[in-house]
Amino acid sequence: MEDNQPTLKENIAKLISEYNELREDKVRLLGRIDSLTKEVADYKEAMRELKKKYERLIIAKSVEVSKTEVAKVSRRLSELEQEIEYCITLLMK
Repeated sequence: MEDNQPTLKENIAKLISEYNELREDKVRLLGRIDSLTKEVADYKEAMRELKKKYERLIIAKSVEVSKTEVAKVSRRLSELEQEIEYCITLLMK
């Protein structure tokens, strides 16, 4: 009967061994969780920074004046200047 059945000591030794392996796995996995948590926090911070830069870019684009708009404004200022000179001329007569 004793030949084929593991003894109580063998069973206890096996359980202790499995328990120790599980403890090591737990420590390793907890370390991995900490590492991944830090990595996620770093990515969140990077994402916040990119969002800020994107918002600044959107604002800059909305303020940006195109070359054609500058030409139109310049032309309009020229026209206004001519009108003012004409009005001054009329006033001086």
